[in-house]
Amino acid sequence: MGEIRTAHRIAHTISTALHNKKYLLMLDQVSEEIDLKELGIYDSHSDGKVVVATRYKSVCDKMNMDDSWELEHMSERDALVLFRQIAGEAADYERNKHEAKRIVKECGGMPLLINAVATYLKSEENDEVWSDCLWKLQSSTYDDDLGPFSESYNVFKLVYDRLNDYRKKCFLYGALYPLDHLIYEDHLIECWRAEQFIPATEGSNTGQDGRNCIAVECHLHANNKLRTEDMSLYKTRTRSC
Repeated sequence: MGEIRTAHRIAHTISTALHNKKYLLMLDQVSEEIDLKELGIYDSHSDGKVVVATRYKSVCDKMNMDDSWELEHMSERDALVLFRQIAGEAADYERNKHEAKRIVKECGGMPLLINAVATYLKSEENDEVWSDCLWKLQSSTYDDDLGPFSESYNVFKLVYDRLNDYRKKCFLYGALYPLDHLIYEDHLIECWRAEQFIPATEGSNTGQDGRNCIAVECHLHANNKLRTEDMSLYKTRTRSC
């Protein structure tokens, strides 16, 4: 009961502080319905705005927002700019410009995929590597319907195939965690060591190296945490009330 009273008191304090004030509250990566009243956000706050970013349309519907927008993928122009920034000057070589545009198109305007492929090709001057990369991205190497992962499968496979054996094990271990699960880096590294994926006596550089190998699949957050994500994050719905 004490915790309930404290929560109500905090909500009341927030509501009083925001009354008749203009404010913007942004809630990112919302995975389930949030009762805004429990946070002290009431309908009487006519000058306040709340923006909710979520990958689930059902969350928006349950929260009864006023307006909704589905965020689009990056335009081809912006995607190419991002790709060139990451890939470096090799993307501007005359012999690679055509492949660069086609490679970016295969990434479908998704920043995570563009970053992965551009990093793969960073400072790579061999035009055969660029041509081979494009060929691999365009090749259908799977038979089953992978749902929202289908359009990104070839990018992930491209990066995965380039990993050494222990990095592949670390990558796949990270895939065992459920969606939206928070993982502490130190704990994950200890798990890798327990599984003998990385030497137990090796320093933190090995942990950093292993963490980098799952960066394509896990989004690195502050406070030394990882959060597993799926590709639909980049088809975010945003609503305001």
